[in-house]
Amino acid sequence: ELTDRILTHDLLSLQKSLDYQLQSNSSISYLFVLRDGHVIAHTFSDGFPVNLIEANGISSDESGNAKKIASESGEKFIDIAWPIFGAKAGVLRLGFSEKPLDKQVNALRWKMISITAAILICALAGTLVFVRRITLPLGQLAKASESLKKGAWDVKVEVSGQDEVAILASSFENMASRLKENTELLQFQKKELERLHNQTRSFCEIVRELGSSPSLEDLGRTLIYR
Repeated sequence: ELTDRILTHDLLSLQKSLDYQLQSNSSISYLFVLRDGHVIAHTFSDGFPVNLIEANGISSDESGNAKKIASESGEKFIDIAWPIFGAKAGVLRLGFSEKPLDKQVNALRWKMISITAAILICALAGTLVFVRRITLPLGQLAKASESLKKGAWDVKVEVSGQDEVAILASSFENMASRLKENTELLQFQKKELERLHNQTRSFCEIVRELGSSPSLEDLGRTLIYR
């Protein structure tokens, strides 16, 4: 675009073209054209910084070159030198400020941090739900065990699903049911043993009293009394 204007020495159109590119592209900080070591057009409103000429240059007539530079105020730029018409029409220099790039990088960094934080929060919430789903039935099993220790055999653990905790809860309820049945059977057998023991003791006392009766009349009175 600039070649014809440079070769025809249309410097006014060349300047307008540079100004238009600067205004239409906010990422461009400056543009200027070098020819035979002289600046023939530039976009610096406060005067051209002469030291900028030596800051960068083309490596060959067919390829450009990019270099990071910094102004005296500390602002950083990416300076690009590009040959115009094989460097026969000069060299185009344009600078991109790193501020927009830094803003984009910072925005991307915060976006990544936000996404990572959201993923971590979701993962933490899912972990807490998973842990609660495991620990809550285990807590109910612990309470049921305390109830068994106090003698309350009718325990019920509310656990749904088919996982290991549900199987454990079902096994615990079956165990409590069998313990209840066995305990009731033992208590019944204990009462029967106590009854048989009392009957045997009474029988032994009767036999001893009968053995000590001196006459048939005393024996009869003892049997009637018993």
